[in-house]
Order: sequence, then structure tokens, then C-alpha cells
Amino acid sequence: MATAVFECARTFEEKSCSIKIIGEHDDVVSAAHDHLVSHGLTEGDALRKKVTAAVEEHQTKYGIWGH
Repeated sequence: MATAVFECARTFEEKSCSIKIIGEHDDVVSAAHDHLVSHGLTEGDALRKKVTAAVEEHQTKYGIWGH
């Protein structure tokens, strides 16, 4: 299963923020968009496109037993 990851410190805007958002792709994009708006960026489609480009996909197994 792929897990989406957004690291605020790796974005073009906020180098000093330590927030990392992990989850399903659409949830991560939405939460990351809202998080960047909390930094003062203008919400909207342009920001959502930048966030979508910044989200990374990782293959992750949930749980300590890999289920």
C-alpha cells in the first residue's frame, strides 16, 4: 500500500517548520494545503497544485507485523 508524505521543511516556502503529514494521498494533500495556509500562504488551486507536486509516495506496511 502506498503512503503519501508531506514534509513542510522540504517545501519551497517553509524551511524551518518540522511538521510532517503522513496518510492517504488525498488526505495528505488537503491537510498540507491547510497547513501551508496557516503559514500565511493564499489558499486555492495554485497552492493545491504545488502541494500535490511536493507530496511523495512511499510503499509502507502498516503495523509492526507488516499487515
